[in-house]
Amino acid sequence: MNYFKSIKIAFIIFPLVALLFSYIFIFYQYHKYKSINIFKIIIIYSFILYLTTIYLLVILPLPDKNTVTYKDNMIRLIPFGFINSFLKETSFNLSKPATYLKAIKEPCFYTVIFNIFMTIPLGMYLSLLFKCNLKKVVFISFCLSLFLEITQVTGLYHIYKYPYRVFDVDDLITNTLGGLIGYYIMKFLPINKNY
Repeated sequence: MNYFKSIKIAFIIFPLVALLFSYIFIFYQYHKYKSINIFKIIIIYSFILYLTTIYLLVILPLPDKNTVTYKDNMIRLIPFGFINSFLKETSFNLSKPATYLKAIKEPCFYTVIFNIFMTIPLGMYLSLLFKCNLKKVVFISFCLSLFLEITQVTGLYHIYKYPYRVFDVDDLITNTLGGLIGYYIMKFLPINKNY
Protein backbone atom coordinates (compact mmCIF):
# COMPACT_ATOMS: atom_id res chain seq x y z
CA MET A 1 0.00 0.00 0.00
CA ASN A 2 1.40 3.40 -0.96
CA TYR A 3 0.84 5.64 2.06
CA PHE A 4 2.88 8.49 0.58
CA LYS A 5 0.54 8.73 -2.41
CA SER A 6 -2.45 9.14 -0.06
CA ILE A 7 -0.61 11.83 1.89
CA LYS A 8 0.31 13.64 -1.34
CA ILE A 9 -3.34 13.64 -2.45
CA ALA A 10 -4.36 14.97 0.98
CA PHE A 11 -1.96 17.90 0.54
CA ILE A 12 -3.49 18.62 -2.88
CA ILE A 13 -7.10 18.49 -1.61
CA PHE A 14 -6.34 20.26 1.67
CA PRO A 15 -6.36 23.89 0.40
CA LEU A 16 -9.89 23.50 -0.95
CA VAL A 17 -11.22 21.91 2.23
CA ALA A 18 -9.35 24.40 4.43
CA LEU A 19 -10.67 27.34 2.44
CA LEU A 20 -14.24 26.24 3.06
CA PHE A 21 -13.79 25.73 6.80
CA SER A 22 -11.55 28.76 7.30
CA TYR A 23 -14.25 31.20 6.24
CA ILE A 24 -16.64 29.64 8.73
CA PHE A 25 -14.07 29.65 11.54
CA ILE A 26 -12.78 33.18 10.89
CA PHE A 27 -16.32 34.54 10.74
CA TYR A 28 -17.21 32.76 14.01
CA GLN A 29 -14.04 33.87 15.81
CA TYR A 30 -14.35 37.48 14.70
CA HIS A 31 -18.04 37.59 15.61
CA LYS A 32 -17.39 36.12 19.08
CA TYR A 33 -14.06 37.77 20.04
CA LYS A 34 -13.85 40.76 17.68
CA SER A 35 -10.38 39.56 16.69
CA ILE A 36 -8.68 36.78 14.77
CA ASN A 37 -6.07 34.59 16.49
CA ILE A 38 -3.51 33.58 13.84
CA PHE A 39 -2.06 30.79 16.01
CA LYS A 40 -5.49 29.21 16.38
CA ILE A 41 -6.14 29.48 12.64
CA ILE A 42 -2.86 27.65 11.95
CA ILE A 43 -3.86 24.89 14.38
CA ILE A 44 -7.31 24.64 12.75
CA TYR A 45 -5.65 24.40 9.32
CA SER A 46 -3.33 21.64 10.51
CA PHE A 47 -6.30 19.82 12.08
CA ILE A 48 -8.19 19.92 8.77
CA LEU A 49 -5.08 18.64 6.97
CA TYR A 50 -4.76 15.85 9.53
CA LEU A 51 -8.41 14.75 9.12
CA THR A 52 -8.14 14.86 5.32
CA THR A 53 -4.96 12.79 5.42
CA ILE A 54 -6.28 10.03 7.68
CA TYR A 55 -9.47 9.76 5.64
CA LEU A 56 -7.49 9.35 2.44
CA LEU A 57 -5.13 6.87 4.11
CA VAL A 58 -8.17 4.74 4.90
CA ILE A 59 -9.92 4.86 1.52
CA LEU A 60 -6.98 4.96 -0.89
CA PRO A 61 -5.89 3.35 -3.09
CA LEU A 62 -9.25 2.80 -4.70
CA PRO A 63 -9.46 -0.53 -6.53
CA ASP A 64 -11.05 -1.03 -9.92
CA LYS A 65 -14.78 -1.71 -9.45
CA ASN A 66 -14.52 -4.91 -11.47
CA THR A 67 -11.90 -6.37 -9.13
CA VAL A 68 -13.98 -5.98 -5.95
CA THR A 69 -15.83 -9.23 -5.35
CA TYR A 70 -17.51 -10.86 -2.39
CA LYS A 71 -15.08 -12.34 0.11
CA ASP A 72 -15.61 -14.07 3.43
CA ASN A 73 -14.05 -12.67 6.59
CA MET A 74 -14.40 -9.00 5.66
CA ILE A 75 -15.79 -8.34 9.15
CA ARG A 76 -13.63 -9.29 12.13
CA LEU A 77 -15.46 -8.92 15.43
CA ILE A 78 -13.14 -10.82 17.78
CA PRO A 79 -11.17 -8.31 19.87
CA PHE A 80 -7.40 -8.54 20.22
CA GLY A 81 -7.11 -10.88 17.24
CA PHE A 82 -3.99 -8.96 16.25
CA ILE A 83 -2.12 -10.65 19.11
CA ASN A 84 -2.91 -14.09 17.75
CA SER A 85 -2.05 -12.94 14.22
CA PHE A 86 1.24 -11.49 15.43
CA LEU A 87 2.21 -14.76 17.12
CA LYS A 88 1.21 -16.88 14.10
CA GLU A 89 2.21 -14.71 11.15
CA THR A 90 5.52 -13.21 12.25
CA SER A 91 8.94 -14.65 12.92
CA PHE A 92 8.62 -13.67 16.60
CA ASN A 93 9.84 -16.27 19.07
CA LEU A 94 9.87 -15.29 22.74
CA SER A 95 12.83 -17.55 23.51
CA LYS A 96 14.92 -16.08 20.64
CA PRO A 97 15.65 -12.36 21.11
CA ALA A 98 17.18 -12.24 17.63
CA THR A 99 13.65 -12.52 16.18
CA TYR A 100 12.29 -9.44 17.99
CA LEU A 101 13.62 -6.79 15.62
CA LYS A 102 12.62 -8.75 12.53
CA ALA A 103 9.09 -9.24 13.90
CA ILE A 104 8.45 -5.53 14.41
CA LYS A 105 9.28 -4.90 10.75
CA GLU A 106 6.57 -7.28 9.55
CA PRO A 107 3.12 -6.02 8.41
CA CYS A 108 1.25 -7.78 11.18
CA PHE A 109 3.04 -5.59 13.75
CA TYR A 110 3.42 -2.26 12.02
CA THR A 111 -0.24 -2.19 10.91
CA VAL A 112 -1.28 -2.17 14.57
CA ILE A 113 1.32 0.48 15.44
CA PHE A 114 0.23 2.68 12.50
CA ASN A 115 -3.38 2.43 13.70
CA ILE A 116 -2.31 3.71 17.11
CA PHE A 117 -0.09 6.46 15.66
CA MET A 118 -2.85 7.52 13.27
CA THR A 119 -5.07 8.85 16.06
CA ILE A 120 -2.47 10.16 18.52
CA PRO A 121 -2.73 13.61 16.87
CA LEU A 122 -6.54 13.43 17.23
CA GLY A 123 -6.24 13.15 21.01
CA MET A 124 -3.76 16.02 20.99
CA TYR A 125 -6.00 18.26 18.89
CA LEU A 126 -9.09 17.44 20.96
CA SER A 127 -7.24 18.31 24.16
CA LEU A 128 -5.56 21.48 22.85
CA LEU A 129 -8.07 22.89 20.42
CA PHE A 130 -11.41 21.82 21.82
CA LYS A 131 -10.45 21.42 25.51
CA CYS A 132 -12.02 17.93 25.60
CA ASN A 133 -11.78 15.88 28.77
CA LEU A 134 -10.68 12.24 28.85
CA LYS A 135 -14.17 10.79 28.30
CA LYS A 136 -14.83 13.01 25.29
CA VAL A 137 -11.46 12.17 23.74
CA VAL A 138 -12.12 8.43 24.11
CA PHE A 139 -15.66 8.81 22.73
CA ILE A 140 -14.65 10.97 19.75
CA SER A 141 -11.63 8.76 18.96
CA PHE A 142 -13.89 5.71 18.99
CA CYS A 143 -16.53 7.44 16.84
CA LEU A 144 -13.95 8.57 14.26
CA SER A 145 -12.57 5.04 14.12
CA LEU A 146 -16.08 3.62 13.76
CA PHE A 147 -16.78 6.08 10.93
CA LEU A 148 -13.62 4.95 9.13
CA GLU A 149 -14.45 1.27 9.62
CA ILE A 150 -18.03 1.79 8.37
CA THR A 151 -16.58 3.59 5.34
CA GLN A 152 -14.58 0.45 4.61
CA VAL A 153 -17.26 -2.16 5.29
CA THR A 154 -19.86 -0.35 3.17
CA GLY A 155 -17.55 -0.35 0.17
CA LEU A 156 -17.10 3.42 0.35
CA TYR A 157 -20.81 4.02 1.06
CA HIS A 158 -21.93 1.51 -1.56
CA ILE A 159 -19.91 2.94 -4.42
CA TYR A 160 -18.51 -0.59 -4.51
CA LYS A 161 -20.87 -3.54 -4.37
CA TYR A 162 -18.72 -5.25 -1.73
CA PRO A 163 -16.21 -4.04 0.84
CA TYR A 164 -12.65 -3.70 -0.45
CA ARG A 165 -11.17 -3.32 3.03
CA VAL A 166 -11.74 -5.29 6.22
CA PHE A 167 -13.85 -4.00 9.12
CA ASP A 168 -11.80 -4.96 12.17
CA VAL A 169 -12.80 -4.40 15.80
CA ASP A 170 -9.08 -4.30 16.62
CA ASP A 171 -8.84 -1.08 14.59
CA LEU A 172 -11.50 0.45 16.84
CA ILE A 173 -9.45 -0.54 19.89
CA THR A 174 -6.08 0.63 18.56
CA ASN A 175 -7.43 3.90 17.13
CA THR A 176 -9.16 4.70 20.42
CA LEU A 177 -5.94 3.89 22.27
CA GLY A 178 -4.09 6.31 19.98
CA GLY A 179 -6.52 9.12 20.84
CA LEU A 180 -6.05 8.34 24.53
CA ILE A 181 -2.25 8.47 24.19
CA GLY A 182 -2.51 11.82 22.37
CA TYR A 183 -4.66 13.20 25.19
CA TYR A 184 -2.07 12.22 27.80
CA ILE A 185 0.79 13.60 25.70
CA MET A 186 -0.92 17.00 25.76
CA LYS A 187 -1.33 16.77 29.52
CA PHE A 188 2.46 16.58 29.93
CA LEU A 189 3.55 19.05 27.23
CA PRO A 190 4.31 22.56 28.46
CA ILE A 191 2.04 24.33 25.95
CA ASN A 192 0.04 27.43 26.79
CA LYS A 193 -3.51 26.19 26.31
CA ASN A 194 -5.08 29.60 26.87
CA TYR A 195 -4.47 31.07 23.45
